[in-house]
Amino acid sequence: MYGKCGNLNSARVWFNQMSNWRDRVSWNALLASNGHHQLSKQALSMFSEMQWETKPTKYTLGTLLLACANTFSLYHGKQIHGPDGKLLAVLGDSTEFLIADANTGKITGSLKGHLDYSFASAWHPDGRILATGNQDTTCRLWDIRNLSQSIAVLKGRMRAITALRFTSDGRFLAMAEPADLVHFFDSHSGYVRGQEIDLFGEIAGISFSPDTEAPFVGIADRTYGRLLEFVRKRYNYHLDSMF
Repeated sequence: MYGKCGNLNSARVWFNQMSNWRDRVSWNALLASNGHHQLSKQALSMFSEMQWETKPTKYTLGTLLLACANTFSLYHGKQIHGPDGKLLAVLGDSTEFLIADANTGKITGSLKGHLDYSFASAWHPDGRILATGNQDTTCRLWDIRNLSQSIAVLKGRMRAITALRFTSDGRFLAMAEPADLVHFFDSHSGYVRGQEIDLFGEIAGISFSPDTEAPFVGIADRTYGRLLEFVRKRYNYHLDSMF
């Protein structure tokens, strides 16, 4: 009641005195009160505290999405909107991740298949395919029309998949490991045809030029920090490389 009336200080005092009776319902109620009043930082802090006492529910994550609608990112995970802005993929410190309605925060689906925590995600421009990168060294591709299982598993070589990016036309998918390796896959081949580029240094991020002709790789090494640009090959059909 205190939370609904806007008296959040009193709500927190009474909540702290409930230490022996607190459960997921009371935690969710307090999170919802802060979200209703757009107190995003407080909601994130409470979410961190909550995980020491009880396991969050799907309702908790939906409430947190609404509470953080006016922030740039979630502290404990990665969130990204679909191309039409209607769906939101939420992933982070869990083997399961969620698809939510970006406007209401309602959970519309959950995806299972990865074996560890997820670090990256990217939507295909058509809005139907979602790529997720995981610490289990794989990238999985999901069709949001059928979330029962992933439609493809793309394997890295050594480490977690920490960055993903589609070209603006959806033709190519770039997949980066934390250091040294970037992988490219051709969607027209069903992601079977691929290329690996071996670099030197910690990878800060990957991107493509708007015309899809050039991929860029940011290197974050303190000594050798740089931005690398590659050029798309179009005429060397006898070669097995794309860039």
